[in-house]
Amino acid sequence: MIERVKKTFSLMPFSSLRTLKLLDQIPLTLILSGLFFGLLTIGVLAGFSVFDMSNRHLFILLGVDVVVLLLLGAVIAKQIVKIWVDRQQGLAGSKIHVRITALFAIVSIIPAISMTIFAILFFHYGIQDWFSSRIKGALAESVAVSSSYMEEHQNIVAKDASLMAYDLNQEFPQLVKDRRTFDHYLTVMASLRSLTEAIVFDQEQTLLGRSHLTFALQFEPVPTWALERAQKGKVALLSSNTHDRLRALIALPGRPGVFLFVGRSVDPKVLQHLKKSEEIFTEYGILEGHRTGFELLVMALFSVVALLLLLASIWAGISISSRLIAPIRHLIDAAERMRSGNLNTRVPEQKKNQEDEMNVLSRAFNRMAQKIQYQQSELLKTNKELETRKQFIESTLAGVSVGVIGLDECGKILYPNQRASDLLNVNLSKKIGQKLATVFPPLGEVLSAPLRSHDTFFEQQVMFQIRGLQHVFLIRVLGERDEEGKSTGYVVTLDEITRLLNAQKQAAWSDVARRVAHEIKNPLTPIH
Repeated sequence: MIERVKKTFSLMPFSSLRTLKLLDQIPLTLILSGLFFGLLTIGVLAGFSVFDMSNRHLFILLGVDVVVLLLLGAVIAKQIVKIWVDRQQGLAGSKIHVRITALFAIVSIIPAISMTIFAILFFHYGIQDWFSSRIKGALAESVAVSSSYMEEHQNIVAKDASLMAYDLNQEFPQLVKDRRTFDHYLTVMASLRSLTEAIVFDQEQTLLGRSHLTFALQFEPVPTWALERAQKGKVALLSSNTHDRLRALIALPGRPGVFLFVGRSVDPKVLQHLKKSEEIFTEYGILEGHRTGFELLVMALFSVVALLLLLASIWAGISISSRLIAPIRHLIDAAERMRSGNLNTRVPEQKKNQEDEMNVLSRAFNRMAQKIQYQQSELLKTNKELETRKQFIESTLAGVSVGVIGLDECGKILYPNQRASDLLNVNLSKKIGQKLATVFPPLGEVLSAPLRSHDTFFEQQVMFQIRGLQHVFLIRVLGERDEEGKSTGYVVTLDEITRLLNAQKQAAWSDVARRVAHEIKNPLTPIH
């Protein structure tokens, strides 16, 4: 059975059981993502979104919905193809997979299509009232009334500014001589014309006079375009930054570079109402121009939601049928994981009140896995002890003064300590696995005889030339044998005795010299 399932899984791009297990979570993630982006799209269309999105952003959001839907459809399509392949192969659970999936698809497709059709029709006929001539006329009338109100105030302010500029021009030569008189004159003239501010300044915007409680130039400089318009002999109309005043700028006739700047308070609610009415009317015109595209967008949105529900139902059918054959798949998955070396693998067992044959099989599998895991644990424990012993021996050999080389039965290097490398002037740790006769031929010639005869003990004093100097070594070879008497390896020790021999020679010659000297001084006298 396992081999047949393996063969079927190999037909798919996601052939491993771990991938299939992960694949079960992908549709749920995509469904949740689709619901999130779908609700976000509806919120944006309804104006409930906290984000300020343009039509371009809305189309991008709808594109994300479509991408999520396509991904979900692709994943479910692969699962459906897999179920079909399983049924063709006759695998366990494939028939119930097909039946339950088809049942959920049939049950969900009818209400999904019906809901989409009714929603699209409802929206289509409901949107007709949004763009009726009555609503459009009301918006246009509101903008017209507000504009008329503002035009009337602007004309009054412009007229007052012109009259005041004429009067001021007559008295300007006397007023400019006394600043206090100039300010008082402007205050009186502004009060007579119901103006809240009046300022006279030159081309460099140097203040020449102002009415009482007027600080316009200090906080709100006059725009360049207004100065240019006033220099042409026209009245420049503008509003304050706070949108609570209408202002007019005019040049004094016959006095180049001298300007009169007046302002009158206006209810800010009126200005806000005018601005809001114009914005609403503009947006209404934009919506009316994109009406067809908007309807298509909403239709696409409802279609996406309907397809999402359909795919969600199909996925639910696949998930339910997968749970029905879950015990078999658990066993297959566990067997594959154990084969890959994961002995902690266990299959879930049902409760005792739900005992059945599959649960008995699962329990037997778990007992088998537990026993295998215990045996592996014992093997690892034994291997760890051997490794500890090996490290102890290596650390011990690293501290001895003689060179030690471990060889196998063929004379290949198994383990050299650092002292052996130093004595032979060869890095033996990099030559592990090579024959000692190849690495250091002189020593290989000495050991060739005991290795051929498989002696258990061999000792010889030899002389090697290392770094251009003659060195004398005492070489000992200890052979190892198994229970059957076959050679399993050798331990070679190298002890340099060059200095020892030199010391012995020096001691002998010193004794000879002492005796000769004594005989010269005291012939025939014993030396004590």
